[in-house]
Amino acid sequence: MDSTLRQRYQVADKKNKDDRSSADAQPSASTYVKTHKSGWDWGTILPRLFLLACLGLSPIFVWGFHRYTYNPELRRAVALGSIDHQSARIWVRALGASSFRLRYRAGESNDWLATQWETLPEALEHTTTMVLSPLVPNKLYSFEVDLRPEDASAARLNGTFSTFPSPTDSTTPSPPFSMSFGSCMAVVPYFPLTLFDWIRDNLQPHVFLHLGDFIYSDFPFRIPFSQAYRQVMDDPAVSSFMRHVPLLASYDDHEIKNDWGSVVGENHTHALFEEAVKQYDLYSTIRNPVPRLSAESTTRFFNFSYSTLADVFVLDTRGHRSLTFLPDSPSKSLMGSEQKQALKRWLLGSKSAFKLIASSVVWSANAHKRINDGWAGYLHERNEILDFVEEHDIEGVVLLSGDVHWAAVFQPRPWTYELEVSPLRTFPLPARDAGLEPTHLLHDKAFHLGHIKVEPGTASSSPKLTYTLFYWRFFWENPAPLYTLTLTPEQLRPSTASKATRVNNSSK
Repeated sequence: MDSTLRQRYQVADKKNKDDRSSADAQPSASTYVKTHKSGWDWGTILPRLFLLACLGLSPIFVWGFHRYTYNPELRRAVALGSIDHQSARIWVRALGASSFRLRYRAGESNDWLATQWETLPEALEHTTTMVLSPLVPNKLYSFEVDLRPEDASAARLNGTFSTFPSPTDSTTPSPPFSMSFGSCMAVVPYFPLTLFDWIRDNLQPHVFLHLGDFIYSDFPFRIPFSQAYRQVMDDPAVSSFMRHVPLLASYDDHEIKNDWGSVVGENHTHALFEEAVKQYDLYSTIRNPVPRLSAESTTRFFNFSYSTLADVFVLDTRGHRSLTFLPDSPSKSLMGSEQKQALKRWLLGSKSAFKLIASSVVWSANAHKRINDGWAGYLHERNEILDFVEEHDIEGVVLLSGDVHWAAVFQPRPWTYELEVSPLRTFPLPARDAGLEPTHLLHDKAFHLGHIKVEPGTASSSPKLTYTLFYWRFFWENPAPLYTLTLTPEQLRPSTASKATRVNNSSK
């Protein structure tokens, strides 16, 4: 190799070594800062926040998409409605059928009785009810539904129920009364409401009382009201439960729109309200008891009783309320005058040991919210009812409520307790307590179920009411007992309780 070529190789080799040395060398601090941006600048923070928000909200959007697209026909369905000591109301829905009848029998008898054929009106979405009467008190019955035309491929609609004891039969001891209750329930994809299987197997209530937000038609996206009802009633656990246990339901804001009644014009003449209650009537009202005190009323309150142990009055707190944001005053009403007078007559006429007044919204002034759509915003009228109980020394009054997505036991007056239970299947919220009235329990960040058992008295003891609050934190868990309260009518008598310390609105 000549000398010129050798020099060229030596120069090239030296240049390659210099380049490798430069590449292996670490950059200076000033160079590093300029070429490597901080991990916390807005260019990286915003995408991370967006990712976290998506991860956090994705279950809601999945649920929303599922609810928006899941539209079951509910072609065949049957559900128990109100029951008393001599009758039972049966709700039927059957698409494609023009008429139906019920066949029923007592116990294991081979003698089936049959009703007349009744039409399934197309205008009412092939939905109606039939009342079986007269029946024998305190008796187990089976029933089946016959349809015309019959669909041989469809499962047969059937169920069972037990009539209540007679309130006038003093010769036969009344068995205990059992009622489960709660509020705020939404369909969640891939997680059936198996809670109702557990209730039926473990608590065996005579009735389940749902205190509002049976559907969520407005969250996270608005869907048709009828679609929301069909989603709940198509759930296999709910469907099975309602064939054997009466599920009576009041309504609250989410059957219409969140915080209904807080905007000018939101009343019982509003088009959205009329559309909402039309579907509520088809799926709930026609199963509920007809108000004995005001059968022609457009107010959707109702009441029922079990022997002489318990009377239950379920309020309509959305249909005739004054606007929520108005200042509290004697003229501001949550119930309307007709319902208020019916409640007072019921209180005076009830002979039962315990009188349960159920409200879809919280009674206590402690549950103060930004939008006071509960009784905290209507304290004048609430106090009017509690004063009425005191003035007539009516014993055995217990208050029930739901709505707020946590559970509590309040004591608005020394002679009564409020048992607030929520939610059954919706997102739990932090509890609120304004501290204006005695609080015996606050429990949040969980799902809740209430259960009441009323046992008859004996020659040496009074009837007693035992309340148990159950809770669970995940859909797949079974409820566990959290709190128990036992009461007698004597404990709930105003004249034997200390003078009430009342919470009044400052404008009174």
